[in-house]
Amino acid sequence: MRLMHTDADLPVDAADGPPVALPPRPERRRVSTSFLFMMIVLVGMVAAIFTLFPKRQNLLMSEAIAAHQAPPAWQLAAPPLGELKAWWLGMFGDKVKLPGIAAEVVPLGLAHKTLHRRATAVARVRAAGIEVTLLMQRTPGMAPRHKERTVGELIAIEWAIGPWAYVAVGPSAAATTWRPLLGVPRRPELAP
Repeated sequence: MRLMHTDADLPVDAADGPPVALPPRPERRRVSTSFLFMMIVLVGMVAAIFTLFPKRQNLLMSEAIAAHQAPPAWQLAAPPLGELKAWWLGMFGDKVKLPGIAAEVVPLGLAHKTLHRRATAVARVRAAGIEVTLLMQRTPGMAPRHKERTVGELIAIEWAIGPWAYVAVGPSAAATTWRPLLGVPRRPELAP
């Protein structure tokens, strides 16, 4: 930091007078100004991020509920159960971990969607006479271990097997009937 201007080569101008030494800025003023500027920038960036980018929490569960209430146009209608599993394997590759679906489950339709710029499979099945929607996606990060949400008469259950997230949506009154047929795990706090 330079406190005064000294030019040894030039003569001192009588009009300007001798060079004046300025005292340094107090230490607290320097720190508080830097801190205030940093906080303004930080708060501004956080506010801009939260206003510009929408919250994507529970998007899979919301999409599964919407697909259950208004089914999409099925790309494959009423396939056998073997074709359902083959379609999932063809869509996601051989490393996909499929839930343990019972043999008496009847697929009604299959569709392909894109969520979070990732391939997502939507399937409508009939388990014990109850229509249930399954949604499956490889998650970009960590998938939730287990979440449940009730919307009116429906219950949406999200679980993970490795990096794969699954959501099953069906009537909450008959959940104890269709959950084991689709391989939906019990809530961790209820597991023996």
